[in-house]
Amino acid sequence: NQRSYNPEMGGRNAPKYALMVILNRSRSTIGRWVNQKQLPEPLRHENGRLIGWRRREINSFLNKPQTT
Repeated sequence: NQRSYNPEMGGRNAPKYALMVILNRSRSTIGRWVNQKQLPEPLRHENGRLIGWRRREINSFLNKPQTT
């Protein structure tokens, strides 16, 4: 059961809203997971604003075995 980032939901990078849809999680949960290093580090603009995640990193995250 592999999941992957759908490129039709954005360009080369996966924006936060795409992860919210794919993972069915809130904006604050995505932010918390980034802070807790549970998600790969997002790309950021030089002013610090979040741009998104590299598609390959998100696909790798989505396809790694789940631990409970």
